[in-house]
Amino acid sequence: MSYSPERLRQVYDKTGGYCEYCGKKIAFKNYGKSKERGSWEVDHSIPLSRGGTDNLNNLFPTCTDCNREKGDLLGSSFRRRFK
Repeated sequence: MSYSPERLRQVYDKTGGYCEYCGKKIAFKNYGKSKERGSWEVDHSIPLSRGGTDNLNNLFPTCTDCNREKGDLLGSSFRRRFK
């Protein structure tokens, strides 16, 4: 999915530059660069496949590893792995 630079900044700023799930530091400039340190992706807390939307309240920054591992789980279910 493609996001405008403004939308990416809004998503990134929601957590102050940390993965929503594991808390790892992410780098704004490394959005979508899976091989780079601090790489990140936009995650849908409620996946689109489960009726989620592209509204900002459903979008969170996540490190590439967490986003790939989460798949189509709900964010609340995946988050429990880190508590």
